[in-house]
Amino acid sequence: MNILQKIWIKAAYKIDNVKWNHFARVAMPKLSNGTSQSVLICEVYTNRAAVKIHALIAAELCRSGVKVTVIFDSRNPTYEAIYKAVVRDIEFLYFDQLPAEPEEAEVLAAEFADVAQQDLDGFLDLEHDGFRVGKNLMSTVVRQLRLGSLSPQDPDQMAVLRQRALETATSVLRVKKLPIFDVGIFNERGYSPASEIFDQLVTSGKAAVQWVSSPLNDSIVMKRYRLSNRSQHPLALSKESWSKIESSSKRVSTKQGVVDRLVSIYREKLAYNRQELQLGKVEIGRDEIVAELGLDPAKKTAVIFSHILYDATFFYGESLFSNYEEWLIQTVGAAIRNDNLNWIVKVHPVNVWRSKMDGKPMEQLEKKSLERAYGELPSHVKIMPADTRINTLSLFNYVDYGLTVRGTVGMELPCFGLPVVTAGSGRYSGNGFTMDPSTPEEYAELLSQLHELPRLDGETVEKACSYYNAAILQRPVITKSFKQIFQNLWWQPRSFGSDVIIPSPGSYKVDKTHDILKMTRWIIEDNTEDLFGVEPNN
Repeated sequence: MNILQKIWIKAAYKIDNVKWNHFARVAMPKLSNGTSQSVLICEVYTNRAAVKIHALIAAELCRSGVKVTVIFDSRNPTYEAIYKAVVRDIEFLYFDQLPAEPEEAEVLAAEFADVAQQDLDGFLDLEHDGFRVGKNLMSTVVRQLRLGSLSPQDPDQMAVLRQRALETATSVLRVKKLPIFDVGIFNERGYSPASEIFDQLVTSGKAAVQWVSSPLNDSIVMKRYRLSNRSQHPLALSKESWSKIESSSKRVSTKQGVVDRLVSIYREKLAYNRQELQLGKVEIGRDEIVAELGLDPAKKTAVIFSHILYDATFFYGESLFSNYEEWLIQTVGAAIRNDNLNWIVKVHPVNVWRSKMDGKPMEQLEKKSLERAYGELPSHVKIMPADTRINTLSLFNYVDYGLTVRGTVGMELPCFGLPVVTAGSGRYSGNGFTMDPSTPEEYAELLSQLHELPRLDGETVEKACSYYNAAILQRPVITKSFKQIFQNLWWQPRSFGSDVIIPSPGSYKVDKTHDILKMTRWIIEDNTEDLFGVEPNN
């Protein structure tokens, strides 16, 4: 980096700080009398946009008299200044300053690593004092190495796991020294050490709230976690929410209305843009798909919607297979044996964005895994790469079946009457509109006969539309008082990542009633698992 680049980056951060301080004055709270509630905002695994959203939430919580504490991985003057712009007297904690005896951490880490060395699959279920050590540690390691699975025989991989085991053990010991807060607020809660802080809250009988950017543009989804639901995906509906929707006489007025909305989301690119999933995608017809992929027009077609192999692999639910890579290999094995269908392996398009964010070349890990397992694939099994020009809507209008572990497509395809086979829970399985085999053997048997299955009946399609409508269209809180920016502006360095701006400081106090105020009131006054931006089925 030359001196001009350094000057530019320093100036960009200074400009952003000045702008934020100017805009954020409208959020500065007049403090109320204190309450007995305490909230911890977790920033140990964070980014600039999350910090700004959290700062706005913190201001409103403080306005309500809640005691707010923010925990960073270490001192971070840049991010701390973002908070100080809206809450002058906020308290900061630093994770690296919490005590942990090195000798105790080393002993604990050795225990974790030894279990992993002996049985990687069994290691996933390892817990220590309520901390999900196995899932948290494995998620972190495969994410770092950008691999679908680990090999106990690979010394380099095991060296990374042992190093990460020491960090996890240290995190466990440090988290035990944290005070117990009434509520924790997280954006990222799956990777260490955020995962250990999350686990401490829910195992202590407290609540943890996670928010994520919704698939829809300019919107956020929030979910409240306790021990009973800590494996659920943030976009999943709680049993209580789904039961109310199922029993409502207004469930969904017309199936076609939901399908029309779903089509418009893809066609008009109203969603999935934060990860550039629709960038460069076009809608093409049936004949073009057949020609481009070399499919047999006389056969039905099934699509295997692959997950990104190394991201959020073990966060949610339970899976039939040990990881996404093993699921992909076993599913394609079943596809090879069933030549009554065309099979398309659709590599997840987020691979393109994730590689860009990681500063790594875009690798077709799925293709490499399948080549190692099977060599050259037969003519009835095709791979659609992550950077394909074909958008997903094109497939909805052409294919007959879908397969996923727990991807969003499992909510979408059934709205079109198309059967979906899942290989994992934690999202929407078990709600009456997907096929959810309970064992690998049952899964393989179902795939061997997949071509014989008919389209979904009207009642099942209506159920799928109801679920999609509630989970994707009604739960998100549309953000009016602030805007998330996922593409750097011309003057911003790449290190900015995503960002948040307040479009109209003058109208912020009015606009925040639609988002920040709605979210903070739900956090401190409600006890429901799901926050709905729009009341279900209204």
